[in-house]
Amino acid sequence: MISVVIAVMIILLDLILGFIVLFRGKGRGVNIIFFLLTFFVALWVGANTLVDVAPSQYIALLATRATFFLTSWAMFFLLCFALIFPRN
Repeated sequence: MISVVIAVMIILLDLILGFIVLFRGKGRGVNIIFFLLTFFVALWVGANTLVDVAPSQYIALLATRATFFLTSWAMFFLLCFALIFPRN
């Protein structure tokens, strides 16, 4: 139960950080990429937590598949951010 509370806190803090960066520089591409990175990391943490607390094996399997999918997008946006950030 405590792990779910910690995961929810991490998700909320991650999303708050993403929105702060997004709204401080709306037109900049690096801010949009950083927001997408934090968004997919928050979804990944949520899916990963759902795997541990899933009430059935079917939901755990779907959450595991979502974890792999979301990790791929998070790493893609991390690469984009690493390539764009030094220039801006």
